[in-house]
Amino acid sequence: MAATPKTIMTTLGPVTFRRARNRTGAHSKSLVAVDESLGLIDHDLTRPAAQLGLMMMGHCTPREAEEFFAKMGGMSPVTVREHTAAVDPEHA
Repeated sequence: MAATPKTIMTTLGPVTFRRARNRTGAHSKSLVAVDESLGLIDHDLTRPAAQLGLMMMGHCTPREAEEFFAKMGGMSPVTVREHTAAVDPEHA
């Protein structure tokens, strides 16, 4: 088991933490229980952050969305756009 740092994007901005990574064998894929429990989209975006990004991108101009995210903690339309297809492919 190894502790590795991870940065994820939340509705309040980026959060960095250390998480345990477990491997069952020498050639097996790592299992990260906290990533599974958070339900991360594309390994680094929480579902509420993705939903907020989709809502803002759908209801505001890109400039208004960018200004909102800048005021609210560092999310940006680019961050959200990169992950949109995983949440709602029709609005990607």
